Amino acid sequence: MTSTNIMERLKSETAHYHRQVEQNPYAKAIMNQTVTIEEYRTYLEKFYGFLKPLEDQAVQQPFWESTGLDIEIRGKAGLLEKDLRNLGASEEEITQLPLCEELPDIQHLPVCSDTCM
Repeated sequence: MTSTNIMERLKSETAHYHRQVEQNPYAKAIMNQTVTIEEYRTYLEKFYGFLKPLEDQAVQQPFWESTGLDIEIRGKAGLLEKDLRNLGASEEEITQLPLCEELPDIQHLPVCSDTCM
């Protein structure tokens, strides 16, 4: 499976999740341009707390190498860290953020491509 095929499948199979996220109060405030900097930072912290461990788990899977995806390019946790730093978070604050411990099972590529990246 090529990177392009994975991305096309990811987009089509996660569309309903995107619609659900758009109903999130943080996301609504962002779209309505009523979010405060503090609310936005909190939203990014929560998102980071889910994505960071999920990405870490994904690259440890036996199939990861066969995906052709480069975590340095496709990963979002590093971008969230940069955004958080730009919003005033220190490295220590970022490393102290709570990380999700109840992650989806991504042991199989089709599930991972629906959840990750």
